[in-house]
Amino acid sequence: MMLSQLFTISALLLVGVTTVAIGSPVKKTIDIVGVPGVPQCPDNRFPNLMYSFCFTEDKIRSVCESSGTNATNDVDCPEETTCVDLIAKDLSPYAYCAPKDNTKRWSNGHDDGIVCTDEFVINNANGLITMGVTIYDVNRNTIQVDKIYFYKVESSSQIKYTAQSLSLIVDYKGEKLKACLETGTDNTVWGVTGGLAGSL
Repeated sequence: MMLSQLFTISALLLVGVTTVAIGSPVKKTIDIVGVPGVPQCPDNRFPNLMYSFCFTEDKIRSVCESSGTNATNDVDCPEETTCVDLIAKDLSPYAYCAPKDNTKRWSNGHDDGIVCTDEFVINNANGLITMGVTIYDVNRNTIQVDKIYFYKVESSSQIKYTAQSLSLIVDYKGEKLKACLETGTDNTVWGVTGGLAGSL
């Protein structure tokens, strides 16, 4: 099992599957890749997930394959979840429907400068974690911003320029974390951050 547990953040809780207890194995819905959550390749003629991404705040767009032929699927996230873009060890992107009450959300509030989450720590996680930040507009569509930042507050950071999402695999040892965005415009956008213990 590549993904053995989910984790939470104190005071804000990151993504988890509400029906799975911390420390329990995550049920694989796509055997080839092992992405938790909703099945992303529902057409049995195209069972192999190549990659997926957040198309809107409540919809995953997936590209599935069979014998060299691809098919695109739009899969709705369940109610009370929001889509977060993540990345696998081989750098393949995949999307995850995270429970809304287990994600960190923040807005720029018409500010064109750098706007960040509060600092947070992750409970029940030690070692590799997969973190993601996805940006949405007021209509719940993904939108590019000038910069997305993700920090281990007392050590390193990662910055992605002109992007709608940022994902990274972090060796986590209890450090404080923070996510930021910089829009370059005063249009209102929302950042959503979440993650999973381990990596695919």
